[in-house]
Amino acid sequence: MNTAMEETLNNSSNIDSTSTLVRTDAQQTTTEMKKPTQHRHRHVEVLLNENEEILKKLESIKKTKAYEMLKYSNIQNMDASMVGEYLRSEPKHLTPVKSTGYEQFRQRIQQKTKDKAALSIQQYRWKNECPTERLRLIEEVSSRLARNHAPCTADLSVIKTRLMEWKQSRTTSAEEFEKRQLLMLQLKCNLRFLEQHVLKK
Repeated sequence: MNTAMEETLNNSSNIDSTSTLVRTDAQQTTTEMKKPTQHRHRHVEVLLNENEEILKKLESIKKTKAYEMLKYSNIQNMDASMVGEYLRSEPKHLTPVKSTGYEQFRQRIQQKTKDKAALSIQQYRWKNECPTERLRLIEEVSSRLARNHAPCTADLSVIKTRLMEWKQSRTTSAEEFEKRQLLMLQLKCNLRFLEQHVLKK
């Protein structure tokens, strides 16, 4: 009796273990089957969204084509003298095509990348450049701004000597101008004297 009971207990334990194994295998197979189905669902959703975008673009193209055909039919049915005025007034009546959500999102992303690039360019560290290279770049920028006239990099003594030479040239030119004016006055006086006394005789 005891051996029979032990055999039945062993058989029942074996059955339980096999049933648990079968359950775990079934769960694994169901999870493995669910994974590709979820991936397929996502892929299908992406395709549906892309198809919707394509359909919207096609609809906008159809509208623009229909509008162009209507415009050309109107031009065919009107007088030649009215065509120019009609074409001038036509761009005012155009209705802009509304951009889709995807287009607006793409434009926002592009604007953000442009802003980031501009900030990175503005925040460029001049400390990493050597002083001579930095000075060369600054001179190039200033020369471009001043129409290829680079800033003066001469010494202070050279600048002082040039300033003194310029002042001396100004004084000499002023003195020469005064001399010329006096000479012109003398010539005018001589001409008047000749007209009054010599030519009348």
